[in-house]
Amino acid sequence: MSVATATYKVGDTYTTQKSKVTGVIKEITPQANGNVRVALDVNGSTRYTTWTAK
Repeated sequence: MSVATATYKVGDTYTTQKSKVTGVIKEITPQANGNVRVALDVNGSTRYTTWTAK
């Protein structure tokens, strides 16, 4: 999945834009509205973020 100029896959480290939380991508799930839901492993806890389609 591409965000801005970078391409990400499960296992990559990602830092969220708003809250600056860094974690390892566990799951990338496309949504019906075109957005993408991403599950991050942050110190053993799952945190979700959304990538907005542009």
